[in-house]
Amino acid sequence: MRLLWTVVINVECLFILVRAVINETMRLFPPVPMNLRLSDNAPHAFPSSANTPKYFVPPNTVILYTTFLIQRRADLWGDDAHEFRPERWLEPETIKRLADDPFMFHPFHAGPRLVLRLTLAHHPVFMT
Repeated sequence: MRLLWTVVINVECLFILVRAVINETMRLFPPVPMNLRLSDNAPHAFPSSANTPKYFVPPNTVILYTTFLIQRRADLWGDDAHEFRPERWLEPETIKRLADDPFMFHPFHAGPRLVLRLTLAHHPVFMT
Protein backbone atom coordinates (compact mmCIF):
# COMPACT_ATOMS: atom_id res chain seq x y z
CA MET A 1 0.00 0.00 0.00
CA ARG A 2 2.86 2.39 0.78
CA LEU A 3 4.35 1.85 -2.70
CA LEU A 4 0.98 2.68 -4.26
CA TRP A 5 0.81 5.99 -2.36
CA THR A 6 4.37 6.77 -3.39
CA VAL A 7 3.44 6.20 -7.04
CA VAL A 8 0.31 8.36 -6.70
CA ILE A 9 2.27 11.18 -5.08
CA ASN A 10 4.98 10.96 -7.76
CA VAL A 11 2.36 11.09 -10.53
CA GLU A 12 0.73 14.14 -8.93
CA CYS A 13 4.14 15.83 -8.70
CA LEU A 14 4.76 14.97 -12.34
CA PHE A 15 1.44 16.56 -13.35
CA ILE A 16 2.34 19.72 -11.42
CA LEU A 17 5.74 19.90 -13.14
CA VAL A 18 4.27 19.21 -16.60
CA ARG A 19 1.65 21.92 -16.04
CA ALA A 20 4.46 24.35 -15.08
CA VAL A 21 6.33 23.51 -18.30
CA ILE A 22 3.15 23.98 -20.38
CA ASN A 23 2.37 27.31 -18.73
CA GLU A 24 5.91 28.58 -19.21
CA THR A 25 5.85 27.49 -22.86
CA MET A 26 2.53 29.27 -23.42
CA ARG A 27 3.86 32.34 -21.60
CA LEU A 28 6.86 32.66 -23.93
CA PHE A 29 5.14 31.38 -27.08
CA PRO A 30 1.43 32.17 -26.72
CA PRO A 31 -0.92 30.37 -29.12
CA VAL A 32 -2.53 33.74 -29.87
CA PRO A 33 0.43 36.16 -29.90
CA MET A 34 -1.57 39.21 -31.01
CA ASN A 35 -5.20 40.22 -30.86
CA LEU A 36 -7.46 43.14 -31.50
CA ARG A 37 -10.70 44.28 -29.97
CA LEU A 38 -13.28 46.90 -30.87
CA SER A 39 -14.57 49.12 -28.08
CA ASP A 40 -18.30 49.55 -27.70
CA ASN A 41 -20.34 52.66 -28.43
CA ALA A 42 -19.51 54.40 -25.14
CA PRO A 43 -16.28 56.17 -24.14
CA HIS A 44 -14.24 54.53 -21.37
CA ALA A 45 -11.26 55.29 -19.14
CA PHE A 46 -9.06 52.32 -18.19
CA PRO A 47 -7.98 51.03 -15.75
CA SER A 48 -10.72 51.76 -13.27
CA SER A 49 -8.46 51.81 -10.18
CA ALA A 50 -7.56 55.18 -8.70
CA ASN A 51 -3.81 54.62 -8.25
CA THR A 52 -2.84 54.03 -11.89
CA PRO A 53 -2.76 56.29 -14.96
CA LYS A 54 -5.96 56.40 -16.95
CA TYR A 55 -6.22 55.80 -20.69
CA PHE A 56 -9.16 57.23 -22.57
CA VAL A 57 -10.72 54.94 -25.16
CA PRO A 58 -13.11 56.69 -27.56
CA PRO A 59 -16.21 54.85 -28.84
CA ASN A 60 -15.69 52.29 -31.63
CA THR A 61 -11.91 52.23 -31.31
CA VAL A 62 -9.83 49.32 -32.57
CA ILE A 63 -7.40 48.20 -29.85
CA LEU A 64 -4.45 46.02 -30.85
CA TYR A 65 -2.35 44.30 -28.19
CA THR A 66 0.41 41.71 -28.26
CA THR A 67 0.27 38.91 -25.74
CA PHE A 68 3.74 37.90 -26.93
CA LEU A 69 5.24 41.14 -25.57
CA ILE A 70 3.05 41.49 -22.49
CA GLN A 71 4.09 38.08 -21.20
CA ARG A 72 7.78 38.97 -21.58
CA ARG A 73 7.62 42.20 -19.54
CA ALA A 74 10.29 42.36 -16.85
CA ASP A 75 8.07 44.46 -14.59
CA LEU A 76 5.55 41.59 -14.52
CA TRP A 77 7.78 38.51 -14.71
CA GLY A 78 11.12 39.67 -13.33
CA ASP A 79 14.52 40.24 -14.88
CA ASP A 80 14.50 36.72 -16.30
CA ALA A 81 11.24 37.28 -18.22
CA HIS A 82 12.86 36.22 -21.51
CA GLU A 83 14.19 32.96 -20.07
CA PHE A 84 12.43 29.61 -20.11
CA ARG A 85 12.09 28.90 -16.40
CA PRO A 86 9.15 26.57 -15.57
CA GLU A 87 9.98 26.61 -11.86
CA ARG A 88 8.60 30.17 -11.68
CA TRP A 89 5.12 28.56 -11.70
CA LEU A 90 5.94 26.75 -8.45
CA GLU A 91 7.15 29.87 -6.62
CA PRO A 92 4.76 31.42 -4.08
CA GLU A 93 5.57 34.96 -5.30
CA THR A 94 4.42 34.13 -8.84
CA ILE A 95 1.27 32.45 -7.57
CA LYS A 96 0.45 35.54 -5.48
CA ARG A 97 1.09 37.94 -8.37
CA LEU A 98 -1.13 35.85 -10.67
CA ALA A 99 -3.89 35.85 -8.05
CA ASP A 100 -3.60 39.64 -7.73
CA ASP A 101 -3.43 40.25 -11.50
CA PRO A 102 -4.95 37.38 -13.54
CA PHE A 103 -4.40 39.36 -16.78
CA MET A 104 -0.66 38.93 -16.29
CA PHE A 105 -0.84 35.46 -17.92
CA HIS A 106 -3.33 35.25 -20.75
CA PRO A 107 -2.12 33.05 -23.61
CA PHE A 108 -5.73 32.66 -24.79
CA HIS A 109 -6.70 36.16 -23.67
CA ALA A 110 -9.00 36.54 -20.68
CA GLY A 111 -12.63 36.41 -19.76
CA PRO A 112 -15.29 33.96 -18.64
CA ARG A 113 -14.16 31.10 -20.90
CA LEU A 114 -10.47 31.27 -19.93
CA VAL A 115 -10.58 28.25 -17.60
CA LEU A 116 -12.09 26.11 -20.35
CA ARG A 117 -9.40 27.15 -22.85
CA LEU A 118 -6.54 26.52 -20.43
CA THR A 119 -8.01 23.16 -19.43
CA LEU A 120 -8.35 22.12 -23.06
CA ALA A 121 -4.74 23.20 -23.70
CA HIS A 122 -3.45 21.00 -20.87
CA HIS A 123 -5.51 17.87 -21.63
CA PRO A 124 -3.82 16.69 -24.86
CA VAL A 125 -0.44 16.72 -23.15
CA PHE A 126 -1.65 14.75 -20.14
CA MET A 127 -3.44 12.22 -22.34
CA THR A 128 -0.39 11.32 -24.45
